[in-house]
Amino acid sequence: MLKVLYADTNEKNRENFENIMTKDTRFEIFQSNTGKNTIDTYYNINPDIFVLDSDFIDLNSFDLLRKLSISIDEKEKCNTILMTKKDYIDKITNFSKIYSILYKPFSLDILINLLSQMYEEKNVININMNDIYSYFSDFKMHLSISGCQYMKSAIEICLRHYPFYGSSLDDLLEKLADEYNKTPEQIRDGLKSALKPINISSQKYARQLYPEIFNDDYSLSPRKFIERSTIYFYNKQKNKK
Repeated sequence: MLKVLYADTNEKNRENFENIMTKDTRFEIFQSNTGKNTIDTYYNINPDIFVLDSDFIDLNSFDLLRKLSISIDEKEKCNTILMTKKDYIDKITNFSKIYSILYKPFSLDILINLLSQMYEEKNVININMNDIYSYFSDFKMHLSISGCQYMKSAIEICLRHYPFYGSSLDDLLEKLADEYNKTPEQIRDGLKSALKPINISSQKYARQLYPEIFNDDYSLSPRKFIERSTIYFYNKQKNKK
C-alpha cells in the first residue's frame, strides 16, 4: 500500500478525491489544506506520492517544496504531482522529483490514472529468466513445452499487477490467449500439462524446498500454483530491496 498525501485548498476537490480513492486498497490517503499543515503531515507520514496544489495562501508551492527538501536526501524524495495554473518552473526540480504537472482545469480521472501508473511502476517485480527456469526445474517441469512458457508469462503478469490478477484466473487466461494467439481453453490445457510432473509424483525434494507452494495440498491446480508462485517471487524480490 502506498501513502498518498493530497494537498489542496479546495474542499470540494479533496472530498471528490477521497470519495474515489478510499475504495482503492492500493493507496492510503492523507489530506492537508494549508502549507503549514502540509509540511507537518508530510514529515509525519513520509508519503510515497505527493499530490500538491499550487494555490496555497500561506505558502507557495516553490517555498513549500524548498522547505520539505532541507533534510531529505535526493533519493528519498517522494514523487510529486504538481497541480497548477502557472507555467512549469525549472528550478522547482531542485527540491522535488516532479513526476507530472497537471495544468488546471483537468479531469480527476487523469490524476487517478497517474496514481495507478505510479503504483505499477513502484511495485513492478522483474523475474530473472534463470531464476524462474531454475524454479521450474526444481519441480521437474519440462521447460521446452509451451505450458511452461504460459506459466512463466502468467506469473510475470500477476507480479506486474500484484495483488489483483491472482483473483481471476479467467481474466488471466484471456490475457495469455491474446498474447500467444490461442484460446483460453488451450492456455488452460497448457498450464495443466506444465504441472503434470508435480502432480504425478511425490515431489519430496520440491516440497522441502518450497513448502509454501504446496501448502499441504497433494496436487496443485494452475490457479493455486500461479497464485503461490506469484507470492513467492514477490516476497523474494521485496526481501532483496
